[in-house]
Amino acid sequence: MKRIHVVAAALVASGAALAQAQVYTTYPGERVIIIETHPINGAAIHSGATSAADEALADEVAVALHADRRLSQPGITSTVVANNGQVTINGSSDSFEQAQRAERLAKRAAGAGHVSGMISTTSG
Repeated sequence: MKRIHVVAAALVASGAALAQAQVYTTYPGERVIIIETHPINGAAIHSGATSAADEALADEVAVALHADRRLSQPGITSTVVANNGQVTINGSSDSFEQAQRAERLAKRAAGAGHVSGMISTTSG
């Protein structure tokens, strides 16, 4: 079977952008979806998507998380990804209350039926 190599550049943003090449081996008929995430205003919240509409949705959720003062100190770390109108959030928070609040804000921004994933807690 013939193999196809897909090369993707993943950008890591922490002050300066650094490009890293990643090679994925696929076979004919397989699909590769590459999602490039970016930080929201230097926060510990990143968003990414597969299309412009999904990117706007992921950014809307990420900005809602970043803008909430109750989540900013000590804060949450989260990745928000949108694909075909569905949002997935993953990350960690310092308390159970922050995790619940982040999940509620994400559902409010994207619609309750369009959000999956979870924010876990790093402490009791």
